[in-house]
Amino acid sequence: MKFTFALLALAVLVAPAAAAPTDPPPPDCPPGSQTTLYRLWNNGINDHFFTTDPAEVKEYSGLGYVQENIPSIRIYKSPAYGTVPFQRVYSAHAKDHLYTNDDDEVRFSQSMGYKPKSSIGFILPQPCRGSKPLHRLWNEQTLNHFYTADVPERDKFVSQNGYKYEGVVAHVL
Repeated sequence: MKFTFALLALAVLVAPAAAAPTDPPPPDCPPGSQTTLYRLWNNGINDHFFTTDPAEVKEYSGLGYVQENIPSIRIYKSPAYGTVPFQRVYSAHAKDHLYTNDDDEVRFSQSMGYKPKSSIGFILPQPCRGSKPLHRLWNEQTLNHFYTADVPERDKFVSQNGYKYEGVVAHVL
């Protein structure tokens, strides 16, 4: 009996550990027409502006905004399976553009003085294979929302620029 117990204990010690359960891989991203999401910055009013429209890039460049050289961020031009509108609202008081996929947040922002502007495209509320999270940050001193898909840039804005991390607002390509 002692010998059987010793063999059983030895077998348990040398048996390969069972693999830890892993999350299933994300699904493939839906097919659909995609477009570049441009990011512009206006240092005079501390505002980031996002658009998919090259005409808006030109228009806002004439209003003191400068296009930032960022890694490519792509969103859908039109609805694709599983996507939702990426809505833009603006506060003239705070001189801040807010982007969200949440209708409740749009309504709440309106109670805070933001005005709905438009949907700038369609984003993924959940990850898909090859997508990356779009992070949202907020700076209470400058009243500015900031968005990035670049983790080192996100971390720099939190550690050096006074922004607070608000979480993932969408998944982009």
